[in-house]
Amino acid sequence: MRCKTCDYRLWNLQSRRCPECGTPFRPSEYEFVPNSIQYCCPHCNEAYYGTGEKGHLVPAAFDCVSCGNHVHMDDMVLLPTEGLEEEQTKVYKAPWLERRERGTIKAWLATVGMAMVSPMRLMRGLPRHRSTAPAWGFAILTTILTTLVSVTPFGLVPMYFAATGVGGGTLQVLAVFGLAAVIVAASVLCATVLWGLAAHGLLRLTGSTAGGLGRTYQALCFSNGANVVSAVPCLGFYFGWIWWVVSAVLMLKERQDVSGGRAALAVAPFPLFSIGGLMGLYVWYLMAFLAAMPTTMPLAQLGNMETQFVLDAVREYADEHNGRGPGHAAELVAESYLSSSMLVSSGSATRESQVPVAETTLTQFGLEAESRARRTAQAALEALPEGTVAHRLGDFVFTYHGVDLESSDPGLWLMILSPDPDANPPPRPTATVFVGLADGTVLQFPVSQLPAELAEQNALRSQDGLPALPDPTSVTHAEPAVSEP
Repeated sequence: MRCKTCDYRLWNLQSRRCPECGTPFRPSEYEFVPNSIQYCCPHCNEAYYGTGEKGHLVPAAFDCVSCGNHVHMDDMVLLPTEGLEEEQTKVYKAPWLERRERGTIKAWLATVGMAMVSPMRLMRGLPRHRSTAPAWGFAILTTILTTLVSVTPFGLVPMYFAATGVGGGTLQVLAVFGLAAVIVAASVLCATVLWGLAAHGLLRLTGSTAGGLGRTYQALCFSNGANVVSAVPCLGFYFGWIWWVVSAVLMLKERQDVSGGRAALAVAPFPLFSIGGLMGLYVWYLMAFLAAMPTTMPLAQLGNMETQFVLDAVREYADEHNGRGPGHAAELVAESYLSSSMLVSSGSATRESQVPVAETTLTQFGLEAESRARRTAQAALEALPEGTVAHRLGDFVFTYHGVDLESSDPGLWLMILSPDPDANPPPRPTATVFVGLADGTVLQFPVSQLPAELAEQNALRSQDGLPALPDPTSVTHAEPAVSEP
């Protein structure tokens, strides 16, 4: 028992004032471990023991059995029970309930630590009858702090771009991540409310409990301290909730005085079903999205996008090679300008395993290490006949041979999306032809217009001194188009 002003020891004193600072005190203002305190009569020194819930005398006032004087516990001289140290008389309290003495931050940190490593002792530090308000206060603070720390890493990159003038402004970024943090925190707290109802309902179905719904919420709210592990970037989510569940089981066991099996049966179902439901919803959404992709994007739009990807790769290659396109399109894959799968259109029957590249296939070529892939691309180039005007790789016919991409006419054709005739039937007149132009755009027209468009293109090529192009469907892997002598 110490002075609440100066922390002076107040044992073995008849005066009701602190000898150090003069602050008045009464023994009834303190709580002790039952049977840990001797209350000595101030007249004859007869000792009585505090057996009450707070370690007080029961009753508080009576006639001394030795001297007959009427005494009250607030008038008596207090000493620890023989054989006990002072610290053993002090009632242990959960750190969160000692915020005034410890400070909020220290009390929160201590409570979080106990939730993680000593959850049952934390519950024993709660009074038998206690409002759930402190528990909810701790849960709210913990959820807010955990959420903020979890969300912050994802906001650093947008904040950097906002600060450097790229993308939205700083206030917009803060607003977005602030809203995200609020939604996450509110979701966790709402889930805790539902979790408590489910857990207490299961407890009551399996037997009696030491208290009502409030005790169940105390266990779940204080066990939230173990969930701070979720704040660890990337990996925390996978472990934090498990630690929370384990801590909640142990706390509920202690707080409701039930077996570990009943506590686990009450606590575990809600988070397991919730996480399982979220995972199932995500899988369903992903499968539905993938199933809808072919119908939500028209083939014309897909062909345009595929052609643009390949065209951009050719132009990027030329930008880094003084306006010269690759000798063979295989160099685009070997030098990582393009992936092998992009050379096969999703609207054709061509398969990568059917497309030859030198002595291998497009499938194997795309898996080769860079050094080996360069050798394969060189072999494909050396296999092209002299005077090649156009060659095929997959579903694309490349027509940039002899074209200086830095100074060429913007209307020249660099490549054509034309499904491999070795794997596809002749195109229908209504099918669409996609052509990548030297200016970086994609031209599209129906197959029925190909002869007229091809004639116009060859007239343009003639002006630039380039040989005429044949019908792209006549260009195969085995027979590239060659200029006439």
